[in-house]
Amino acid sequence: MKTIIIQRKSADEIIDIVHEMQRYGWVINLDFDWEYHKAESSLDRDRYAKFIFYKEEYSTYFALRWL
Repeated sequence: MKTIIIQRKSADEIIDIVHEMQRYGWVINLDFDWEYHKAESSLDRDRYAKFIFYKEEYSTYFALRWL
């Protein structure tokens, strides 16, 4: 299991990434899980998304593609 955190992206940007992953055939709760943490203040730097991958090759591809 591998965790990757993406900082400073909006919820819309993260959802677009998740939809693209699903178009590739990746399945939530089987291949990956994700959660979005919104900013608690007006600062964008506080927001982030956490992706958890159950196959290392998916985390590697994700990092190369979306980071």
